[in-house]
Amino acid sequence: MVTVKFDNFVVQNEVAYIIHGKERLKSEVIRIRGKSAEMQVYESTSGLGVGEEVELTGELLSVELGPGLLGQIFDGLQNPLPQLAEQCGFFLKRGIYLEALPDEAKWEFTPSAKKGDRVRAGSKLGSVPEKIFKHYIMVPFGLPGSLEVIMPENERRLQLSAQTLAGGAMLLTDPMAQLLRSKDNEILISKFLPPFERVGCRVGCRAVDVFSGKDAPSIYYLPIERDFEQWVTLGVFNWEDTYQDYTVSLDKIAGPGSFHGFSFWSQEYLGKFAKTIAVKNVPAHGCKVIALRKALRQPQLIGTDMHILQGAVDIDNVSFTGGKLTIKIGHIYQKDRTVTVFVPQRFKFKGLKTNARDVLLDDRKRNLLKINFTGKKHTNMELRFSS
Repeated sequence: MVTVKFDNFVVQNEVAYIIHGKERLKSEVIRIRGKSAEMQVYESTSGLGVGEEVELTGELLSVELGPGLLGQIFDGLQNPLPQLAEQCGFFLKRGIYLEALPDEAKWEFTPSAKKGDRVRAGSKLGSVPEKIFKHYIMVPFGLPGSLEVIMPENERRLQLSAQTLAGGAMLLTDPMAQLLRSKDNEILISKFLPPFERVGCRVGCRAVDVFSGKDAPSIYYLPIERDFEQWVTLGVFNWEDTYQDYTVSLDKIAGPGSFHGFSFWSQEYLGKFAKTIAVKNVPAHGCKVIALRKALRQPQLIGTDMHILQGAVDIDNVSFTGGKLTIKIGHIYQKDRTVTVFVPQRFKFKGLKTNARDVLLDDRKRNLLKINFTGKKHTNMELRFSS
């Protein structure tokens, strides 16, 4: 057991490696306390010292499943022991990890889904035979796909939100010029484009309730890291035919502390939450996408209506210094858009300087300031406060 200190996101059960010279020792985060985490090391810790570098992978401890497992012999980390013995001899070395399933192996695939079929996570696409068994190949979470059917508004939001949060692709089957003839289509498409480039993010979208017994998980979260801020986007998806309520543990997805919750589709401030968040009245075949931002003791941006990830691609920068909150916006669609700012009780709004036009300020709700505007390619806002 070792204890590490960290600055960024850490998730319980996340896999990490301790870098000791040329060795990378596999570990698992088993407890998080503030900015420290306790890790179980799955190797001998002999020779480790204070100050060793730790590499967090953003991946949960898991095993690889697929054709080729039958007849193999593995250790507890799913290293194939015959191949490990070939490489290391009879005395195994620490820090050596091999692929459980060889990438070069080929398997015969028999499709069962047809073109035009509607599929979702867990749907069977086909099968692969292995000895006397038949392995079904199913749609995984986050697989790039396309939507080619007309569906109700709730269902459209559900499917498109799930695709975007999971990092999937969106295929527009009609010419863009034809789609943009409808203002509603133009606005809807702009809420999912451009895609979020996740190059700098260690953790991808995660399902929370994988083992709930349902056909598909209902709760997903995506930690987002930008140079100016880190936050979590929570997606709650109701695949059922009736309204549903959900409760999500914030300790698992966002860590300790208090968080502002802002619902994207309703543009509603949900309140400040700690430990858990109750998401109620999710409509049948509908969803709620919520930005969870750490509650600060200063005015802060808590939501936008430009992009579903609320800051990942539509905001270039946010900063607060000298009583001024500066917001730089760079989204592709800025006609009649809104940003929402939370203002703590001890601050008083004094004025706004911006290059946007048609600006409307709404401060009717306590501690909230909504700014409706039509922006330029690059829109700047400077909000002044006194305390």
